Amino acid sequence: MSEYLSTSALSEAVSSLKLVIENLALVENDVYRWKWIVIALHNSMQNIMVSALKQGNGFHSMRKDSYKRWIEAYNNNQTLPPIKLANFLELYKRIKKKCIMECYIDSRAYTPKQENTESVKKLDTIRNRFIHFELDVWSLEVAGMPKLCLHCMDVIRFLVFESGNILISDETQRVNLQNTVLQTIRMFEHLDT
Repeated sequence: MSEYLSTSALSEAVSSLKLVIENLALVENDVYRWKWIVIALHNSMQNIMVSALKQGNGFHSMRKDSYKRWIEAYNNNQTLPPIKLANFLELYKRIKKKCIMECYIDSRAYTPKQENTESVKKLDTIRNRFIHFELDVWSLEVAGMPKLCLHCMDVIRFLVFESGNILISDETQRVNLQNTVLQTIRMFEHLDT
């Protein structure tokens, strides 16, 4: 057994989608699995957005104050401070900006439909309720969850297949990511029908 756990934004995205797939296989008999689906989908989407915003240096995925501190330390030959990631909804705003996303010849910004944005915001809210649980009891109506998750998967699908910003040189890694995204979409579509 290795003494180290190594990960990256893309491996986190794939691993989280695989966790979504595992829980989707069980959710029809165990409604509680929606908690883990939401948390894992949120994590995957966040890492996909970070990957699309990376552009060689990662500055577009950083909080503005973190970026300013980092640049100031770099310019003054000081020890570089730890970076802090922009929050989930800020990352979502940034993937929609042409001035940020159109950095390569074939790059494109994400143009959402209203239901995509509403679903992304709701996914973030639900995930935050699960992570920062403050009440004794909370109920979530799960009837619309497959559709909400499909709208979020539309964002992931665009970033992976159409944005032109997620560049993966390793063929196996690229195919694994693409196949996992497509399998997750198919499973949500099955639940939605």
